[in-house]
Amino acid sequence: MNLSRGALEEAAKIFARLVVLHITASPETLAQRLKHRGREDTGDIAKRLASAQKPLPAGLSVIEIVNDGPLEAAVAKARAALQPDRV
Repeated sequence: MNLSRGALEEAAKIFARLVVLHITASPETLAQRLKHRGREDTGDIAKRLASAQKPLPAGLSVIEIVNDGPLEAAVAKARAALQPDRV
């Protein structure tokens, strides 16, 4: 499920084995992508960048995927995280 940072603590209380798949990008990459989308003005982009830098709640099990490259690479990383090889 896709949850906001504000909902993660409550979700962790409900789902004991919650693992957060945190897909992010560097501020530079995120700024470039937002600019190219053309939906936000400069001020809105600055707010989004500030929000993206807020930390996740402490104590969560988190898998971080940095999506600065091609989409296919991020998808492969996410798939590997969601469906790890079992030994």
